[in-house]
Amino acid sequence: VYVGNQIDSYFSCRSNSEPEELNLPEDDHAFKSQYFNSSNHIKILTHGWLSSGKTGWLLKIKDAFIRTHDFNVIIVDWSELAKNPAYPWSAFSTRYVGKKTAKMIDAIASAYQIDGKYMHLIGHSLGSHVMGYSSLFSHQRIHRITGSLDPARPLFELPLMNKNCRLDKSDAEFVDIIHSCAGLYGYKRSHGHADFYPNNGKAKQPGCDGLQQVIGSDHIYLKYMLSANNSALRYYS
Repeated sequence: VYVGNQIDSYFSCRSNSEPEELNLPEDDHAFKSQYFNSSNHIKILTHGWLSSGKTGWLLKIKDAFIRTHDFNVIIVDWSELAKNPAYPWSAFSTRYVGKKTAKMIDAIASAYQIDGKYMHLIGHSLGSHVMGYSSLFSHQRIHRITGSLDPARPLFELPLMNKNCRLDKSDAEFVDIIHSCAGLYGYKRSHGHADFYPNNGKAKQPGCDGLQQVIGSDHIYLKYMLSANNSALRYYS
């Protein structure tokens, strides 16, 4: 889905072998996808700073969602903005990306008569705040946001911003957060309805060094996210 300047999103489900790039028309009611199934729930995923929609763990989570349930899965790729090495630039871009993603959400809801109770937004690092803004600007009341993958702390929790300027439990019916780098790159405080701190939430996590804590480690986030998708939450040290 092309949702604005330097932002692309890609739709996947069991029916399409390759991700479908969708175009968002000016008329929301004209929004169409060749493969979208309005009977299935929607997962919208995005990456964080210095990353992209093609990062390994994100694609693995997408594949796992489709394999376990036939979800409509959309990956929002804002890498042209996220790759800026000046962190504040990328951080301030989350609001813009969130607004564009909200427009996409509303277009889907309008075209297919779907409301937010069928939507689950998932973000890592700065992407967690993108999803918070997406819910804030959308006309839909989003069912769940998993800002589970270390919502970025600098310029959001340090200093502490207004709840409308960061991911907060008011952004969805249920917000769950996994803290694996608490107090350093990720949120230190509890801001969700459910907050999990594997290995006490401290950096460094087993098998994760340096910038992996910022941009995401395939096996760390895949393990936590897939655990969160199971009927019983299980976290391993």
